[in-house]
Amino acid sequence: MLEIINIDVGYGKETILKNISFDIQPQEKVVILGPNGSGKTTLVKAILGLLKPKNGSIKIFGKKIEEIQGETRLATNYPPVYSLLLVNVGDLLDLYINLKGGDIEYAKALINDLGLEKVLKRKLHQLSAGQRILVCNILAIASKPEFLILDEPFENVDPARRGKILNLLQNYQGAILLITHQLSVLSYFPDYSLYFIFEGKIYGPLRPLSKILDVYIHLKEVENPFLTIEVGGKKIHLSDKPGDYKLKDFIDITKIYEVLV
Repeated sequence: MLEIINIDVGYGKETILKNISFDIQPQEKVVILGPNGSGKTTLVKAILGLLKPKNGSIKIFGKKIEEIQGETRLATNYPPVYSLLLVNVGDLLDLYINLKGGDIEYAKALINDLGLEKVLKRKLHQLSAGQRILVCNILAIASKPEFLILDEPFENVDPARRGKILNLLQNYQGAILLITHQLSVLSYFPDYSLYFIFEGKIYGPLRPLSKILDVYIHLKEVENPFLTIEVGGKKIHLSDKPGDYKLKDFIDITKIYEVLV
């Protein structure tokens, strides 16, 4: 479904993603967990064909990303995808969901359930950050694609609405790539595979995710670690042996830098 082989991605002379490879199979559900500035959104842009890799290849449904046009089996919540049309949210829902062959009545029901009726007459750029990501989540989910790509779907979302989005994803039928820095939501996805992304490098996969939340972070070498990650020029090791910190104690994975300073 998704095959990424040895890609380097960046802007100009700067390389953000370095020699990244991973794949996602049909129906597979994957979380990529990484701090702010680690390259998560750059990865999304590359998968969506908005940023061309310097090296390597990306294939979706067996086709190279540069050869794909009008693919309806994939949907994303990445806001710039929907910002090209300067129409109000109501018209955007009608247009996009119908183009994708999704369920417009389901989309409208989600708008009502999330208390977003008042935004239908506004344009996407006129919404708050939380409202914007919720609308984009709805646009992606209600399209009912085979492959759903979600970039920080809980960012700036209040707890009540975040719980409703979490419930939608728990029951979603199809492959999901969920990218986040919020470690606190991972307990909702015990059967997902987990990758880490730090400083443009991918580590993993670890599966099932339910077993990973109880692992310890070791700041010094430990025998037979599950995974070793380089962060800020230092190495941290994940193991089931008691260590310096428990992974699940970090609500936001960005906080890991604080213990390394």
